[in-house]
Amino acid sequence: MHEREVTKLAYFDHLTNLPNRNLFRDKIDQTIQRIGQKERMFAVVFLDMDAFKSVNDSIGHDGGDALLTKVTAQLRGLIRPGDTLSRFGGDEFLLLLDNLLSVGDIRVFLDRIFTAFARSYRVCERDFVITASAGIAVFPYDGRDAESLIKHADIAMYQAKNQGKNQYTFCTADMKDDIIWKMNLTNSLFNALAQDELKVFYQPKIDAKSQQVTGAEALLRWFHPVYGAVSPGVFVPLAEQNGLTEEIGKWVLQTACKQCYEWQISGMSEFKIAVNVSILQLRNPSFVDIVSEIIRDTKNRRRKS
Repeated sequence: MHEREVTKLAYFDHLTNLPNRNLFRDKIDQTIQRIGQKERMFAVVFLDMDAFKSVNDSIGHDGGDALLTKVTAQLRGLIRPGDTLSRFGGDEFLLLLDNLLSVGDIRVFLDRIFTAFARSYRVCERDFVITASAGIAVFPYDGRDAESLIKHADIAMYQAKNQGKNQYTFCTADMKDDIIWKMNLTNSLFNALAQDELKVFYQPKIDAKSQQVTGAEALLRWFHPVYGAVSPGVFVPLAEQNGLTEEIGKWVLQTACKQCYEWQISGMSEFKIAVNVSILQLRNPSFVDIVSEIIRDTKNRRRKS
């Protein structure tokens, strides 16, 4: 294989012939070295096409590739001399916008991109209207190296998606702090059970006529040693994203069954406890077996006692 072919494989995307992420990082490093200590700015834009999976699902991956090449041609026609367009992977693109005088220059460029995306693309005899979400990191405010700038542009892009897609968002200090906070929480969550930080509380259910407590709902709570009480709205999605749902969910079921048994032997024979389960637990083919085993183990303990 010739040196030229090796270089192309190492630094260019095979589908679009755009610089890949490795060459893009090199371009950022070169730009930083060229700027040096001068008060100059440039921007890294992380652009992700919205709902692209539906395109692949409807016309196949070859059709999706054809659409990506059309989008690439569109983006190539929009960038200025001196800017760099790269395919990061899948339906994600990176842009390096150089020689900026102000943040306003970035807005003008992104507005032009989003106007262009409003048109339809014809692929496989079908018309597709594609939208995109973009995040922007600005040198030197959002990072002084390639890795930091790309990471912070990526953070801002996900914020744009969370806000409804089809828009662009600048990275902010709050976004960075939120990511660090969630990263720290995620790391802690892996040890939360072992550290006895998870607790189950029981919200009583009362019969409206008799005013008697007939049951309860099990409520999972997390008490972090540094951050204090962490909302389930925060840590439950983190558990789902990091594959901890099964372990934590099983522990909650075991804890609730044990508590229900203790209340029953104390005289509340008809007492029932409701336990919320994640959709990920319900999708597990073994879920029924897991619940059955927990109930069976609880009954066996009751007989032994």
